[in-house]
Amino acid sequence: MPHKFQISRDSQALYITVVTKDRLPVFQTDAIKIVTCRALDEARTSGGFLLSG
Repeated sequence: MPHKFQISRDSQALYITVVTKDRLPVFQTDAIKIVTCRALDEARTSGGFLLSG
């Protein structure tokens, strides 16, 4: 079985952070929210990893 993509030998965690203070409010419409959520879900599914908030 092929190995899953490995971020680091030291840690299996990848941290994604988001800064929103004083930024353009890009998630104002439901359409943008849906596209973003679907893209993250597709990346999560294809990469075989868990997103936790």
